[in-house]
Amino acid sequence: MTLPEERSIESFIENDQANLSLTSRDLPPFADLAPRLNALYHRSIDQVPKTQPAFGQFLLLCHKSFLTAAVTIGGCHPDDAAPITRRAIEAASVALAIKRDPVNLERWRNTRKRTATWEARLRGEKEPRFGDEVVYPDDARLARLASFGRMLSDAFVRFTPEFFADQSWRTETM
Repeated sequence: MTLPEERSIESFIENDQANLSLTSRDLPPFADLAPRLNALYHRSIDQVPKTQPAFGQFLLLCHKSFLTAAVTIGGCHPDDAAPITRRAIEAASVALAIKRDPVNLERWRNTRKRTATWEARLRGEKEPRFGDEVVYPDDARLARLASFGRMLSDAFVRFTPEFFADQSWRTETM
């Protein structure tokens, strides 16, 4: 299998830029929703308690994730926006857990447990999971958000039949 000559990196970038330009201008949900969410992030930063810098950092990471996902979707690569969105969901979930119990910040930062997990992987052993120490609040909205994050992983992050089936295949004869 060979790729046609016109499938260069330059043509890929040009195509993405053209898609983003059209999407941001002509797709009403994108053109209306993205600027509103961006404005919400800018207004939210003033609400971050000065005594809790982690919340501001988490908010900035979520905002960056939103911007990156929006540009990726606008470039017509919605499946590639899923891992970014999932990470933002995790950041928001951890922030809520920390708000409910500040000890969760140290639980989340547990470098020793993460290192042990990575070392076990390198030895070919079943690794212990890290992150389980964080105690998330019993909140229906948070549970729904976490479920959505897991669905993103199943459908778009991992190489599953759902991900494979969602690709746009085109067969050309030469």
